[in-house]
Amino acid sequence: MNKLFIAAMLVLPAAAFAQKTAPSFKIKGEITGVSSPAKVYLSYRMDKTMYRDSAELKNGAFEIAGKFMEPVSASLQLQVEGSKDRDYTTIYLAPTTLEVKGEHKIAHATITGGEDNKMYALLQSNIKPVNTREKEFLLAGTSLSKEEKATAAYKAKEEAFEDSIFSARKQVWAAFVKAHPNTVVSLDILDSYGGFFPSFDDLSPLYKLLSPAVKKTAKGKQYAQTIAKLEKTNVGQFAPLFEKANPEGKNINLKDLRGKYVLIDFWASWCKPCRAENPVLVKAYNDYKDKNFTILGVSLDAEFTRNAWIKAIKDDGLTWAQVIDLGTEKASDTYYVQAIPQNFLLDPSGKIIAKNLRGEALEAKLKELL
Repeated sequence: MNKLFIAAMLVLPAAAFAQKTAPSFKIKGEITGVSSPAKVYLSYRMDKTMYRDSAELKNGAFEIAGKFMEPVSASLQLQVEGSKDRDYTTIYLAPTTLEVKGEHKIAHATITGGEDNKMYALLQSNIKPVNTREKEFLLAGTSLSKEEKATAAYKAKEEAFEDSIFSARKQVWAAFVKAHPNTVVSLDILDSYGGFFPSFDDLSPLYKLLSPAVKKTAKGKQYAQTIAKLEKTNVGQFAPLFEKANPEGKNINLKDLRGKYVLIDFWASWCKPCRAENPVLVKAYNDYKDKNFTILGVSLDAEFTRNAWIKAIKDDGLTWAQVIDLGTEKASDTYYVQAIPQNFLLDPSGKIIAKNLRGEALEAKLKELL
């Protein structure tokens, strides 16, 4: 068994102490029908520390033991030498012996031991009908040609279906959290429930349902901070101020744009959906720049892609103010940007009045306001 943990030096002493006093877990696995050599890798995060462990699969069996500070989800991955398959499953650590039994793949294994694993199995059972609907739709799509899939009608159908699937999943997730507030499985659901663009109105009601014990976990405390960030950037709140440098090195403060409707657009030169959306922004800017409207582009490019950022500004014809989100205090962190493109529309007083306006939705909102 090979153990490794990665941590910042400042948290290392505390983490080491916690490991000595923490409860123990043992994972005993049996995956038959797997060619050798093969290894099973365990990885999990506790607070700011990532722990990793591994064991060889011998005659279809493996065993991994360790310590943990609190209930936490972990990843178990089976890697067969020479195979590129990503075969993994989720397991919740508990102060007991956890049994993993399966055939050929660990992803299909049954996990027993610990209340959280029982709850996770229940969640997977509840969500299975939605996943089946999705698989059937994707399977039906394999019979279509590339030309048929490229039509506007099919793309609209595909987008509507994806929205309906996500909505169905959210219903299952919300019902599960309400019924089972005492498990960290419900806390983990919030990651998926928020999607790429989590909102305060979406997540706060579910977070409030969680039991005090779940909220007191390291992840529970971190989520409280996330909820606070989302509240500060919710529609109706005054947009948090920030100051960043433009391509010439001159700082631009968001406060300096007060008095106009401002679209804060988070993007990056390497982001294909962002670049595809830029023509929409160019049209909106040209149509409304003389009607008290402007845009502030905030790039998530890194220092080593600065030249690509500057080139993208020129190539895409982005003639409004642009800044790059460098430094320790990132605007993207303040606004809890988890995916791009993402935008926030502010009124002349600096209050957030809309979020994530794309395509026709942006045009409609600006037409309504201006």
